[in-house]
Amino acid sequence: MRIALVALLATACTPLSPGVGEEPTFRADIELDLPIPDDADFVPGRVIVGFHGPADEAALPLPHAPDLGALTRLRDWRELDAALYALPDDADVIDTVEQLRATGSYLYVEPDYRRYALVDDTYRSYQWNFDAVDAESAWAYSTGSGATVAVLDTGVTSGSSDGIGNLVTGYDYVNNDTDASDDNGHGTHVAGTIGAATDNTAGVAGLAYGADILPVKVLDQNGSGSVADIVSGMNYAVSQGADVINMSIGGVSYAASEATAVANAYSSGLFVAAASGNSGASSVEYPGGYTGAVAVGATDYNDARASYSNYGTALDLMAPGGDVTADDNGDGFADGIVQETFDPTWGFYFWEGTSMASPHVAAAAALLMANGATNAEAETYLTDNATDMGSTGWDSSTGYGLIQPAAALAAWEADTGDTGDTGGTGCATTITLSAYTASTGSLETTATATSSSETLTVYADTNLLGTLTWDSGDSQFEETWTWPVAPDDITVQSDCGDADTDPVTVN
Repeated sequence: MRIALVALLATACTPLSPGVGEEPTFRADIELDLPIPDDADFVPGRVIVGFHGPADEAALPLPHAPDLGALTRLRDWRELDAALYALPDDADVIDTVEQLRATGSYLYVEPDYRRYALVDDTYRSYQWNFDAVDAESAWAYSTGSGATVAVLDTGVTSGSSDGIGNLVTGYDYVNNDTDASDDNGHGTHVAGTIGAATDNTAGVAGLAYGADILPVKVLDQNGSGSVADIVSGMNYAVSQGADVINMSIGGVSYAASEATAVANAYSSGLFVAAASGNSGASSVEYPGGYTGAVAVGATDYNDARASYSNYGTALDLMAPGGDVTADDNGDGFADGIVQETFDPTWGFYFWEGTSMASPHVAAAAALLMANGATNAEAETYLTDNATDMGSTGWDSSTGYGLIQPAAALAAWEADTGDTGDTGGTGCATTITLSAYTASTGSLETTATATSSSETLTVYADTNLLGTLTWDSGDSQFEETWTWPVAPDDITVQSDCGDADTDPVTVN
């Protein structure tokens, strides 16, 4: 409903957009400079400024905040007499908005408020677990696009009703072949929590639905496996360039080879999430108990540690694992974690366990690593921004607490300025050529980027040219325009926030 409304409003406004020299009559009904809500969520370091129209042929001016000086223009919406501006480092958005409003020089000044993905998966409302970790807010920062999560389990099979969004070819160490299909159902359920196809009007959602799922079968049809196969699986994930490993696997015996494989994966830059165990014991099972692994305990609908969830000195984080003996949310179903799998027939099953909790943390790590975090940084931001469930800070009962990936992503962005994949696009890396041919008046611009789905907007000095088009043959963005004069430089602005400027060569 909201998506349809946004589209309707955009359509309604289009005919009323003012041209040069026309009064922007549609503005009469727009509320200006409303108070900023206390709980407002906006992009750090950016403000939007509207000007008293009409616009002239020159670029819109650079606002001056009394305490900051001139701001840097990022995007220029001349048809709206408005523009997006970057603030100096460490400048406070709310203070800047108030300063600019106080000058009386601008039609309106506002933060660059966030909007959120509203997925339409049929059974999303039964995923109380995603409400507990504020999934929709996290998706405003990242969907995991560009990250790869290796699921070491009974294999993964994509169901026909909903399925896994991005399932790549993996390996089966039980049968020693490249068919890593699931013959148990456990691995498919686990993988769905990470990467179920999302916003497809079917089934359920995945927490890192933009990530690639690399299936590595290390457990047989009975859900049993060996350390040798698990070690091989971890080494395979490293060799395939995975970013995250999830192991919803447990055993009580320490194995030096397995501990070494975890350490190798961690030192190779992988985030390793593993279940803490389902016996309710005061010690974490292996591989979750090894140094380098992030051991994950389970919570119920009430955000309390589930009775079956192991705890102890090696416990790191908590995530929803469910309780199939209760229906505390009153939705008519057991409070398990729902995903598509087979048991033995295909359907949407509510299961419980630290096996269900661990993939939430793996997915959260993928969201952060897709936005540029290392494995160590992902762990730090997840632990620092978790919701305490026991004693302040870490404790052996609930670790650092219940994960809050949206809070972790917001903190990451605030600290690094990385606005991330914003729904699955990459960021421009560099402009490789900007040449102006005087004899023909043609302006050639080429850029490389990390994703072919990215939108790159191009400016000649401050004048909007248009968007670059992906050339699949050359695997780059390129376009040629006719332009009357040679500009001093070309600026390419990515829809994920990055910009690059390159001087123009005149031929």
